[in-house]
Amino acid sequence: MHHQPILFFCHSEACAIVQLHEKIKLIRTVKGWSQEEVAERLSMSVNGYANIERGDTDIHLSRLEQIARIFEMELAELFGMN
Repeated sequence: MHHQPILFFCHSEACAIVQLHEKIKLIRTVKGWSQEEVAERLSMSVNGYANIERGDTDIHLSRLEQIARIFEMELAELFGMN
């Protein structure tokens, strides 16, 4: 079992506690992107990216930085720290 950070996520005055992989999936769906599109932008397999969204794998910091970059946000925003 992989342990994902638990994040506090707020949008339009509604807040929820979500895990990092859930937030990554949420951002992708809000942007209207498919898993295939994100995987291609990250230069990784669709299965590898799907594992990230399911929380089935630990995510290296360099990959998190890459994800934040393609989502056009700072890494701290991805973690909900600003």
